[in-house]
Amino acid sequence: MGSATNLADGRVEVIVEGPRADCQTLLEMLRAGHTPGRTTQVTYSWSPPSGDLLNFVRK
Repeated sequence: MGSATNLADGRVEVIVEGPRADCQTLLEMLRAGHTPGRTTQVTYSWSPPSGDLLNFVRK
C-alpha cells in the first residue's frame, strides 16, 4: 500500500508500506529505471509501518 505524489520541484515522493521484500522490489525497480517516468536519482529511508495507508493513491 502507498502513495505517489508529484512535488512542485519536479520530484516524485513515493511512500509504501508492506512486506520488506515487496518494498525492496519496488526500490530496485525505481533504481533500475523500469518505471513509466524517467528516474535520475533515488533516495530512501526505512521506518516502522504506520498502518495509515489503506490503498495506493496516485496524486
